Amino acid sequence: MDHVVKRLAAIDLNLLVTFHVLLRFGGVTAAAQHLGLTQSTVSHQLARLRELLDDPILVRRGNRMEATPRAITLAPAVGEALSALHDAVLTPAAFDPSRAEGEVVLAMTDWSSTEYSPRLLDLFAREAPGLRLRVVHPLLDAEIDQLDWDVDLALVSTAAPLAPERCRPIVEERFVGVARPDHAFCAAPPSEDAFLAADKLVVHSAIAPSAIDAELEQRLSLASRGALRVPFFLAVPPLVRGRDLVALVPSNVAWGLVHHYGLGVFELPIALPSYHVSLAWSPLRAGDPQIAWLADRVVAFVEEELPRRRPHAHEAAIRGSKR
Repeated sequence: MDHVVKRLAAIDLNLLVTFHVLLRFGGVTAAAQHLGLTQSTVSHQLARLRELLDDPILVRRGNRMEATPRAITLAPAVGEALSALHDAVLTPAAFDPSRAEGEVVLAMTDWSSTEYSPRLLDLFAREAPGLRLRVVHPLLDAEIDQLDWDVDLALVSTAAPLAPERCRPIVEERFVGVARPDHAFCAAPPSEDAFLAADKLVVHSAIAPSAIDAELEQRLSLASRGALRVPFFLAVPPLVRGRDLVALVPSNVAWGLVHHYGLGVFELPIALPSYHVSLAWSPLRAGDPQIAWLADRVVAFVEEELPRRRPHAHEAAIRGSKR
């Protein structure tokens, strides 16, 4: 084996790539274009190949180049060797969750963690018993653009969609209002003036990009009207019950507040910006097979729920909250 290694060490293995492409395209010009090299560079590599193999490799026949018998004989073996080298070196190893070990850190809101953490624990117990789950506070939108994170995956909200190589898009989210079920706003849509004058509860949990938070502050005059701000969605039910407070929350959270906590929901009388929710990872983790496996599973959890939370289902929740 040492003898083989020494002989191969004396060869520029890039020449085999050029050999493969030359035979595929049948000429220097086309091969150079495919490889992104100059014609003179490929011509020089062809000369080196001819010296290495002691064979012309390509010979002119009229207006075209033809491979020599020796080149034709070598071509399948070289192609297979290059394919095997590619698979061994450049193709990520298949991820086996049953063999995975360590801690998985997810950044999520309190609401998302209560919805998805139990399903993740069940998933780990079933498919990846060596993995442990830790949930941390959601990333701020300013942190999303940083090169590396202290978390493996994060449910993030952005004003514009993220690049597909660093996220799995989930849903475009919008705001609705939530109140106690017998609130007047849940019985009939409020006017803009009535809504603006109402006492408000706003959840600032990094669920929306800071630019949208700023627009909410301005559009709703939250500072001057003394709106109550809390960092957790799970604080909404006890604060809203028995009070005239109306809360602004994402529509998917509102659906859960109606079905799990018996609150009422209403459409807002003014247009507020929407935003994109994605499951994202650091650019440095792109191509990580464990990240891809986990991202697929988390997105599957979310997408299983989304059909029940589409606009028609949300309207049903609104009707149910009025009973």
